[in-house]
This record gives sequence, structure tokens and C-alpha cells, in this order.
Amino acid sequence: MYKIKLIFDSDGLIKLVKANLPKEVFDSFKAYMSEEVYLECVIDGKKGLYNESFEIESLITDKKIFKEKSKTNLQAIKILKDENFGKGEEGIVHLFFNIKADVMISDDKKFLNFLFNNKLPFMTPTDLVISLYEGSILDRNSASKVLEGLRPFVKDKYYFQAKNKLEVKKW
Repeated sequence: MYKIKLIFDSDGLIKLVKANLPKEVFDSFKAYMSEEVYLECVIDGKKGLYNESFEIESLITDKKIFKEKSKTNLQAIKILKDENFGKGEEGIVHLFFNIKADVMISDDKKFLNFLFNNKLPFMTPTDLVISLYEGSILDRNSASKVLEGLRPFVKDKYYFQAKNKLEVKKW
């Protein structure tokens, strides 16, 4: 059975974990992170004793998220050449092309603008929650709880847009 392939950057993954996105949700798609994102989220995060770093490590151990080494990709090099991103963002762009992923998950405004301008598919954490709700992976109550958990970390505009989508009846 084909599962959609999602790649997480540090920002998007940390926010979703802090918002208590249920672990079981990761069974509905194939989740990836680059080695660079792993170093940032888990290795560096554990040094700072951030709880979400230990939770992310648990997701990897439980095979809910797969850590992949990014191989150099010519397509990624071409579109990244004039950009000034960190290793995490660059790593997931390379990984996106390497594994032929479907969507990148991020909440970094500069990076999202880059993805948009290069016509690369992306979702923000709030988009992902709504998509999981619309796909009946999260029920309305669970989606609402995750959105409430995201609220301190996202702009009010995006929180309220997502909250409004939850209010629309599903047929």
C-alpha cells in the first residue's frame, strides 16, 4: 500500500511534537527527517534537555519517523545555489528529491517562501493537522487539541484559519 511521504524540518516537527500530535498519526504516512534535522532536533536538543527531543528520538526508535542521510542532488543544488539556509533546510531539499517525497513540513517563513517560489509542495503544521482531520485520521476533538497545542507557536492568523476549517461540517 502506498503511503504519502512527508519530510519534516526541525521547526515543523518540534512544534507538532510540542503540540502533542498523537504518535499513532505517524502510521498514516511515511515520515522522514534528514540527518541534519536529526542532529538539530535530537542530538542538540537532548544536550539542552528539551522534552521534545526525547519524544522525537522515541518516534525514530518506534519507526514512526525515518532518519535518512541526504545525498547530494543536482536538482537541489541548482535551486539552493543562491540561498542561505541552514543545513537542516538544505538537507531536506536534497532528501525531498532523493526519495521522491510528496510534501515537506515546515513553519519557517523564509523557507516556505522559497518552497512556494520553486513550486515545491509543502504544508505548515496547521495545514497538516487539518489534512489529517479531513482524511479522518484525526477526529475533530483530537485535531482541536493539537491546534490548541500549536497555538503558542504559530501566528494567530494561521491558527484561526485552521480552527475555522474544523468548524466546517464534514459530509
